[in-house]
Amino acid sequence: MNKWILILIAFVAFQSNAQESQVKTSNEFKAHGNSNPNRIGEKNKVGEVVVTFKEIPTKLSFDLPAFPSMVMENGFKYSNFWAETYDPREWRAQGGMASFETLMDRNNKYARMWIEQQSDARILVRVRGALCNIEEDIAHADFESKSPYGDGDWVDEWFYIYPDGVHTRHVKIYTGLADRSRPFGFDRDPPKVVHEFMESAVVGKTGYYPVDMIDTNAITVIRLIGDNVNQLITEGESKTISYVPYPDDFGQFRDANIWMVNMKSEYKPFVIGMPYGSRVQPYSAEDDLPYVFQTWGDPPDGDYSCGLGHMLNYWHFRRNEHSIEQVYLQGMTNAENTQEELVSLAWSWIASFILYTEKDESKRQQSYDVLYKHEQRAYTVPKTKNGPELLEFTLEPDWDIEDFGAGNWLINPAFVLENWGESGVKLEVNDEEIRPGKDFKVGYEKTSDGTDLVLWVRLKTSESTKFKLIPKE
Repeated sequence: MNKWILILIAFVAFQSNAQESQVKTSNEFKAHGNSNPNRIGEKNKVGEVVVTFKEIPTKLSFDLPAFPSMVMENGFKYSNFWAETYDPREWRAQGGMASFETLMDRNNKYARMWIEQQSDARILVRVRGALCNIEEDIAHADFESKSPYGDGDWVDEWFYIYPDGVHTRHVKIYTGLADRSRPFGFDRDPPKVVHEFMESAVVGKTGYYPVDMIDTNAITVIRLIGDNVNQLITEGESKTISYVPYPDDFGQFRDANIWMVNMKSEYKPFVIGMPYGSRVQPYSAEDDLPYVFQTWGDPPDGDYSCGLGHMLNYWHFRRNEHSIEQVYLQGMTNAENTQEELVSLAWSWIASFILYTEKDESKRQQSYDVLYKHEQRAYTVPKTKNGPELLEFTLEPDWDIEDFGAGNWLINPAFVLENWGESGVKLEVNDEEIRPGKDFKVGYEKTSDGTDLVLWVRLKTSESTKFKLIPKE
């Protein structure tokens, strides 16, 4: 067994022996734990930050150095693993693997997890780290990356978390090789370079075999684009992948952008990527698979994790000379019809409603690329002055998208009003007042420029919807 696998098992050992957070939590929408971005956390700390929810019995646990995880109601834990790259020039330090990833930061020399913002409307948790090897050398340090933290390859992550448990994961890798970076693969000899944003794995729980935690029909994948990229699939097309026998690939569903893990729990974790350039595939299987899944460690009484596969990106959410970025929409669902729920949620994020601020057609302001922030899943509502003011706007379906046959949904939208202050707001939706409570959350986020008002509204519609924001006196 090579050194890389031993290191992975060592980390997973701590994770599975400390499934429950070490910080006190409550059954409310709240972030618990560290709020200092400079704090060096305890080695292998489970629950450096924990986010709980009021209406669902699940939580998020941000575990050092590299395990932001979704925790089901029965304690089963799922994680979309860390950023990774390779530098074969340094293969000796890796026993031949040449892997550089945030996992390797055994002493949290670079890794940090902290609460940046929290309110009743949303929570922002930050994660950062260096892509390093087990000797804490940072990848590609001889190339200028313009990272705010130092030379070489680093990663920033932003988790925008909402009261329904749905959250975005925005990942930014700083690297001086951004212009030539390719998705994960084994053709990586210099000058070629690969970077990976996401791997899919279940963290083992002591006393359970992998098949006690994961159905052998382990993954349900859904695609929204057909074999022709101009063919959008309104209702989605799905397939459940069995790991008996272990799959070589996902066939025509390799281009799926929705991935749900069929864990043996009421709630199932899911991740949604952008539909263009996504590629899903299982791990390359080892010759011996006694536990059905690609398993590192020694279940049931030892410590282990189960790798299920990769979601690769052949298209970047953003790319410039010194960075590459991806965005994902994640959460946990117990819906009876998961395909219907996840497809409508995906379309509401990917092909969002358009925000208009003027009744006059000629003066309407389209917001798809300007006001809607996919990385936050929120609208930045345009204002004419600092401070509170009366605002009226509508959210309408994107008719151009509908022309291609794609479904349009508005689901639980969030709004950010910059420099509103803390004077409060009254909300009307389609001329009906919505009072703060289960279906309407109000929050405030302090920034370097002032205080932003953040609103979250629980609704699901395919119709144009009017909003009116009235300052409280």
